[in-house]
Order: sequence, then structure tokens, then C-alpha cells
Amino acid sequence: MASYLSFPLCVLLHLRACAWADTVLIVSNPPTAVAIGIVVKRLFKKRVCFILQDLYPDLAVHLGSIAGRSFFVRTMRRLNTVGFRVLDHIVVLGEDMRSYLLKHYQIDSHKLSLITNWGDMKRIVTLAKDNPW
Repeated sequence: MASYLSFPLCVLLHLRACAWADTVLIVSNPPTAVAIGIVVKRLFKKRVCFILQDLYPDLAVHLGSIAGRSFFVRTMRRLNTVGFRVLDHIVVLGEDMRSYLLKHYQIDSHKLSLITNWGDMKRIVTLAKDNPW
């Protein structure tokens, strides 16, 4: 928990190093990284693109790891709701995540892009063992 809370604070302390940038790219690990996006957008007036790898606390609730109505879950969902509305763009890794965000967080579809992490196995083939590599 200390790491989840301290990481965004440490990042925010170093944001002046990227004052020259007009767009900031943030990855969703740790889950509280969305708070960085909110601050960057509101205080520093930067465009923010958020790459959403995992969605907490939703994932943990669906797996039964934490109770769906706990204080932590309610707080994190509120943070996500505010963050997703404030951010300029959100990149998701799959169609299921895109659909989930549209349904549960009511995000404008134009703010979402789907970019998968997976290779196209029809285009990427194993080379023969006698190649120079």
C-alpha cells in the first residue's frame, strides 16, 4: 500500500524535468498512476495518454481477492472514474478491455485506442536454424 501511494508522489516531484513536453505518456502500473495523469492534466496543462495494462481494483474484485464494497475499492474506482474522464487518451490492450471501460466507466469511445501487445503469428515465423543469427 505504501508503494502504491508513494510512487505517484515521487513521480510528481520530478515532473518539472519534462516541462518541455506537450504530451505525457503514463503506464497504468502501479494502479494509482492514474492520479499522476490527473495532476499532469490539471496543474501542468499537458496532454496525457494513458496505457492501461491492468484495471484495479476491478480485476481483484472479479477474482474474489478483495470485497467489492470495501473502502479501498470504492476509492480506487472513484480515482479511475475521475482519471479516465480527465485523460486525453487511453490505450487498451484488447477489445474486452475496451468494451469493459465503455460499459463500466462510460468513457467516450473516441478517447480509446486498441493496441495489442501480441505479435501476429501469421506474419512472424521461425527462421531456419542455419541463418546468420
